Amino acid sequence: MIWWQKWQARNARLKRCVIASSIHEGQHGLQRR
Repeated sequence: MIWWQKWQARNARLKRCVIASSIHEGQHGLQRR
């Protein structure tokens, strides 16, 4: 596996995690209101 492919995969996983956490926070904010 080429190093940039590894980096891309890790980046995608990180992005997915960030999106999931942001969605979770958004739902939490809605529940609080």
